[in-house]
Formats: sequence, C-alpha cells, structure tokens
Amino acid sequence: MKNFVLFFISFVFIGCSSIKNFNTFSKQIYKAQKVEKDCGVYPKLSFESRKKVIDRIDFINYSNDTVYCLESYYMETGEYYSAIWTKKGTVEFKVYQNNLEYGQKFFIKRLYKMIEEWDLPTIQKAEKESGGMLGGAMMTGAIITLDNGNFKMDCIQFKEFFNIGLDK
Repeated sequence: MKNFVLFFISFVFIGCSSIKNFNTFSKQIYKAQKVEKDCGVYPKLSFESRKKVIDRIDFINYSNDTVYCLESYYMETGEYYSAIWTKKGTVEFKVYQNNLEYGQKFFIKRLYKMIEEWDLPTIQKAEKESGGMLGGAMMTGAIITLDNGNFKMDCIQFKEFFNIGLDK
C-alpha cells in the first residue's frame, strides 16, 4: 500500500519586527519555512518567486488579516505555482525558466476551500485516496495570521491529489 506523508507545522513570531509591506511579510514566510524543512516546497525558490509579484499584492492588511497560500513545484519541468489570497484579493502565478505568468485557479477548486477552512483531515483523506497518482508535485498549504504585529504561520505539506469525480 502506498505510503502517505502529512506534515503540519505551526510557527509563531511575536514582536520580531513590524510587518508593514509585502517584502517584510514575504521574509517572515521565508524565515518560517527555513525553520522546518517540511513547511515549504523550496523556501528560497518560493521567496524569490514572491519577489516577482510584489507589485500585485496590495490587498493584505498587515495589522490584522488572514492570508492563505498554496504552492507546488514540479521537479521534472521546473515549474513553480503559487496562490496567495485573502478575503479581499488573490494573486496566482506560475514561474517557469524565470518567466512569470499570472493565471487563475492553478489548483483544484476544493483545495482552496480546504486551506481556508484549515481542514487537515479532509486534505489527509484526499491525499491518501488520490495523491501522487500521476506523479504530481509536493504541495504546501499555509494559513498566516497577522494580529497587531504578531505573525503566526501554520502549514501542511502533502502530495498533489486529483479525483476526476470531484475535480472536473
């Protein structure tokens, strides 16, 4: 039977530095991802890729907000996909051979909802039932809470999954 791996990590950085813009926010994500190897596909790649979209991220309230992230990296092709969103806005992008492409819904629709609801049992079940069927990528989902200068990041790493009956 197929082995299945699920990682859940939580980081809290209190009063490290005041987050005032996306660059500082992105550095906090990078620091959190470096602390635990299973909290990011490739932290350096993720950080460098986020730098490319800094001008599109104008919807985060750095004082008080919840930010959701999804990312995946396909080693075979070198394609990196990411989605960053709040209730006020979304940026989704792909980086391939240092080229940036914006898009919509790079990930399956139900995965966005699972991340927003932080539904780890459902992610675990979906991964077990249909993860890695076509090779796929390792993925990371994160929920980041910004609260009066405090940065808290919970993340999960899992195999990409797809179910034709649910994800048409």
